[in-house]
Amino acid sequence: GSDLEYYRLTLRGRWYRPLGDNLTLKLRGVAGYGDGYGDLDELPFFRNYYAGGSGTVRGYGPRSLGPRTSDSSDDPLGGSKRINATTELYFPVPGLDDSRNQRLSFFIDAGQNYSSDQSVDLAQLRYSAGITFHWFTAVGPMSLSYAMPFNDDPVDDIKKLQFTLGTMYR
Repeated sequence: GSDLEYYRLTLRGRWYRPLGDNLTLKLRGVAGYGDGYGDLDELPFFRNYYAGGSGTVRGYGPRSLGPRTSDSSDDPLGGSKRINATTELYFPVPGLDDSRNQRLSFFIDAGQNYSSDQSVDLAQLRYSAGITFHWFTAVGPMSLSYAMPFNDDPVDDIKKLQFTLGTMYR
């Protein structure tokens, strides 16, 4: 149904490791690359990768990292390449005995996306660290995160407090 010829390759990985009865370490990584072929020289704009927000790099606005428009609006464009990594340590909420539906976590996030004419430069990665409260409610999982961004640019959209309800399906 379309004349657009392009591809996207995404590699995702998660690893969980119990560190005793009440601690769990989670490592997560995502790498993505896309490009056009045939008559298309680059990935269509509506298939670009984005980074920033509660699913990638907490502490930054959703989909806000990476290349931006050069006009006065300075809107995020997304990119054809993305790198994202998270280290998270889960533990019980102090004072709540044997609570299976509530927990806390400390995290460190890193990520960025790049346009087709940019090479992947790890010095441009954005970092954040913080704490998240996770609650598995009857209507779905809920999270409240507070993150402190590191090495942010003046053009970056900073959102230290982020709330999510439910999960994103891929």
